[in-house]
Amino acid sequence: MKQFCEELDDLCSQSLKVGRPITPFKVYHAKPDWNPTKPLTPASVRGNKKNVNFTNNFVYFTYCKHGSDKRVLGYMKLKHGNKETLSILEYAGTEIDQFRYAGKGSKEDLGEASTEQKSCDVKQTPGRKSEYCLDEIMVLYDMVQAKECTYAEIEASYGIKKSMIKKRIQRARKNTLT
Repeated sequence: MKQFCEELDDLCSQSLKVGRPITPFKVYHAKPDWNPTKPLTPASVRGNKKNVNFTNNFVYFTYCKHGSDKRVLGYMKLKHGNKETLSILEYAGTEIDQFRYAGKGSKEDLGEASTEQKSCDVKQTPGRKSEYCLDEIMVLYDMVQAKECTYAEIEASYGIKKSMIKKRIQRARKNTLT
């Protein structure tokens, strides 16, 4: 790591001499036990703490309580400026993930977004979250039973297979009996 940093410093000084300065970014990850509701500290960073201590500017990018499409940009170290300043960024909606400024943030914005469940799916079960809630599946099932459409048409339109619809209906009936 020391050799890498020296080579990076040499590259920066060479590019500055030719009039094309570069700004290197070193990416560090937080320890697994770090609490996303707290600002990042040097003790929360994985790896050698010397890398953090000898850095002039240390930016962190973490979860935001305002939704999964937003992030908080903060400063652990900032050579010139107020390191208490936090910004909220949101996905820009571009093909390559980019962010745009969404507003000023605070420490209360730190943390993961609350996961609101649909009103029809109350019970949390293991496995992937379904794209459609039970009420929507029931409507599709009732349409097939009333001969308004077929399972093939539902699969073509919604991408839901007959077996999945029947499995969800069967589980729902079993859960109401118990």
